[in-house]
Amino acid sequence: MESPAQAVIVAATAWQLEEALANLLENAALYGARRITVSVLADPPRLCVEDDGPGIPESQRLLVLRPFHRGREGGTGTGLGLAIVDSIARAHGCRLTLADSDPAHPERPGLCITLTFPDAV
Repeated sequence: MESPAQAVIVAATAWQLEEALANLLENAALYGARRITVSVLADPPRLCVEDDGPGIPESQRLLVLRPFHRGREGGTGTGLGLAIVDSIARAHGCRLTLADSDPAHPERPGLCITLTFPDAV
């Protein structure tokens, strides 16, 4: 966990942010991450979940936000985790971005998912 010394306050529903964070952490663990870092940044207010897993190819990133679409065939999960996160982000006016954590390692680029909030309260 990485966070600034002072609290970052956003207009949000606490239980929905908890749900989004839980889904992001669960997805990272389910898909093979060994290291997961949660960061809170202040300017602009952001919540980032970054991992060292296999990542999601750029061509699949919009698809994984759809309900019941899973990044890989087989395995566990319903394919709802990132769709729920996307729905929560939209409800709060957040911008949701998915990017490689470490593009220099194409075999395990990881994933960095960021929710950027409209502005601080």
